[in-house]
Amino acid sequence: PYLRFGPEAPLGWHVESIVAASGLRERLNPVYENAMSGALRMRVREGLGLAWLPASLVEPDIDAGLMAVAGGEEHQRTLSVRLHRMNGRANPLVERIWQHLDPG
Repeated sequence: PYLRFGPEAPLGWHVESIVAASGLRERLNPVYENAMSGALRMRVREGLGLAWLPASLVEPDIDAGLMAVAGGEEHQRTLSVRLHRMNGRANPLVERIWQHLDPG
């Protein structure tokens, strides 16, 4: 049973490229779909199937023995998240959010 991201989820686009490249599509039986990693994580914890999930999300579950890594390095991807905005001042809420996120 395969728990997958819905077609509107950008993370799912990366996962589907792994599935296609590895020839796993025929071996996976989709039984649940959601755009949110957290929802997929909960279904995995309920024992409903397997899912590709961000390591940062599931490391505590793996460390606690609630989940296990399936597959090898060929089934993993490293992703970077980048935020962009227009130059110039934005409304006060956007400025507060940006100041909170700005590491430098």
